Amino acid sequence: QMVGLFINTLPLRLQWRPDESVRDLLLRLQTEQSALLDHQHLGLTEIQRLAGHGELFDTLVVFENFPVGDGDDDAPDALRIALHSHHGGDTSHYPVGLALIPGQPYQLKLSYRPDLFTRDEVLRLGGRYQRLLEAFVADAGQPVGRIELLDAAETAQVLRDWNATEHAVPAQTLAELLSAQAARTPDAVAVVFDGQTLSYAELDARANRLAHRLIADGIGPEDLVGVALPRSLELVVALYAVLKSGAAYLPLDTDYPSDRLAHMIADAAPVRILTRGDVVERLPAHDGLWQIDEARFVIELASYADTSPTDTDRTRPLQLDHPAYVIYTSGSTGTPKGAVIPHRGIVNRLAWMQGEYGLQADDAVLQKTPTSFDVSVWELFWPLLHGARLVVARPDGHRDPAYLADLIQREQVTTVHFVASMLEMFVQEPGAAACTSLRRIVCGGEALSADLHRRVAAHIGRPLHHSYGPTEVSIGVTAWPCREIEDGPIPIGGPIWNTRLYVLDNALRPVPAGVTGELYI
Repeated sequence: QMVGLFINTLPLRLQWRPDESVRDLLLRLQTEQSALLDHQHLGLTEIQRLAGHGELFDTLVVFENFPVGDGDDDAPDALRIALHSHHGGDTSHYPVGLALIPGQPYQLKLSYRPDLFTRDEVLRLGGRYQRLLEAFVADAGQPVGRIELLDAAETAQVLRDWNATEHAVPAQTLAELLSAQAARTPDAVAVVFDGQTLSYAELDARANRLAHRLIADGIGPEDLVGVALPRSLELVVALYAVLKSGAAYLPLDTDYPSDRLAHMIADAAPVRILTRGDVVERLPAHDGLWQIDEARFVIELASYADTSPTDTDRTRPLQLDHPAYVIYTSGSTGTPKGAVIPHRGIVNRLAWMQGEYGLQADDAVLQKTPTSFDVSVWELFWPLLHGARLVVARPDGHRDPAYLADLIQREQVTTVHFVASMLEMFVQEPGAAACTSLRRIVCGGEALSADLHRRVAAHIGRPLHHSYGPTEVSIGVTAWPCREIEDGPIPIGGPIWNTRLYVLDNALRPVPAGVTGELYI
């Protein structure tokens, strides 16, 4: 009998506890909301002002509790839900709105903004809500974290279809694969650095002598050898040699602060450290320092065999699960931690890259990433597995866009990696547009924006590939060939070969597509 609009719009703060029962969740929610009734005179604008920010919610639930006539005494007790869809003219001021309309039967009506959601997305949302209500009624004592939101098709999609990545890769170690390529193309140019070159045969011979020297000192699989060398031919030879000996290499960036180098050496305990006279003073004291450019050491190496070591030569057989390298990450606690990567992992990654991008003999890969970062691993070894050229940038050259543009043009580099911040600087370099030899640009390590992708396409005009992965999983686990999107970050893509990715909630259950969760690899 009164005229007016007697409704309140209230923000509902729902804290979801996976181990709480459905019944307890609803009772707690009712109790918490009832305790707020003393403040119901506050308008939504005032609540938002007191909360310190604007919109407090983006979905709206409306219960239209007006009388609709006599009830049906014969209505069944069981909940029966049927999902129907129709094209209506109703729209919502919010991304999604849900109205409950009394009647026989009750109706639940979802409305949505078509600029934010497609009709199919809202239908899937309605289906999940239906499954949620049915689960509530079926067992009000069950933990809410056990209620399955995905239907059978969605479960199969996120668990199996998106993770059908099984693929055969060579059952060989990185050392074996490198030796095999050197035997196939001995006269081809393997490494280029500052006007100097090494053929595959020359690189292999130099690395073999150093590998035999390490083996003679009792070093082999499951040992760790530090490599403290700037970018140079010696760096490539040393890393190659450590792998051939069966040991794993530990890159020691001599630009690091002395206390960080000391921590890495003390923590990893390398049995030897390979270094050079111009950087040896930057290293802490160590009983196993080998200065590989020292005249006496160079003469000694000449007496060792230049043939590839085999398991007969090594201290023990080299296996796929033996470590290939150890790279120290920043660590979640602020203390650097070493990630130990086996041959099986890095061989899988490099095999996938070849399957995806297909390096040819006329390709040239630029090595500019410091060896303390895992991207350097594919830069160093991917081209050497397939007869391509490895072009090594000068020390500190990775920080100079003009130098990089000139080097790419001069050496006809076809493949290069950038983190997004450095790619931003490279795009602004006038010489970047003249890098017409580039066939692919790989970007990883940082979020990549759609705007940067558009500028790369406009200024350089070469395919851009986005990748993601923590050091612990052999460089990267996802890939995305960049395509035009309107805004926001470029996706990280899907899993590479023999890798499975799941987005899970805090109860370790798969979340529906489009729902926020944590990435499990």
